[in-house]
Amino acid sequence: MTSNRVKVGIVGLGRWAKVLTRAVRTSHSIEIVQGFSRSEDSRAAFQQEFGVKSAPDLAALLHNPEIKGVILTVPNEQHLPLAREVAKAGKHVYTENQSPARWRRALPSRRWRRPTASASPSATVPG
Repeated sequence: MTSNRVKVGIVGLGRWAKVLTRAVRTSHSIEIVQGFSRSEDSRAAFQQEFGVKSAPDLAALLHNPEIKGVILTVPNEQHLPLAREVAKAGKHVYTENQSPARWRRALPSRRWRRPTASASPSATVPG
């Protein structure tokens, strides 16, 4: 049986990445298949705890053809530069912050959509 879940990567493997990864495990819609952190220790620990394959660098994650989108769980000031890289790679970008007007200017798109799913502070992911 094949899965219809959307496969995504996650960048930034700290506390919030762990919360979201635990929540995603219950979803029939999304699956986190690869993660990246600048810290090799963080990558190894995240892979050990969650069984999510780690990427040795951001480029490897962005070039993974099975990944359709990337969740950014890095500090806010890193969102825009990373979102540019993710978008340039042709992947969808997921962050907790709403897409402010500056993002619309910085990341040109034919259309901007409202999110179809969101994570609340309790990190409930639609199933």
